[in-house]
Amino acid sequence: MTKEELKSAVAEAIDEKLAPFWIERELHYEHHLFIDKWMKWSDDMSKTVWHTIIKTIVLGILGLLALGALLKMGWKHL
Repeated sequence: MTKEELKSAVAEAIDEKLAPFWIERELHYEHHLFIDKWMKWSDDMSKTVWHTIIKTIVLGILGLLALGALLKMGWKHL
């Protein structure tokens, strides 16, 4: 078997073995775009959730401080 015949046989064997794993480039690219959009959406939602949690905690503390001040001073100052 010559070197060229060997190269051809190996290339053919590799193609046969890898055929089930072949993915079209355009489809693969579209999958990456979808994953990228999903990751950006997830990151945005995570930021939104954390901002909401922090705002809720801060407003709760301010509300408790205001309620405590009103109870200490009495309701007549309203």
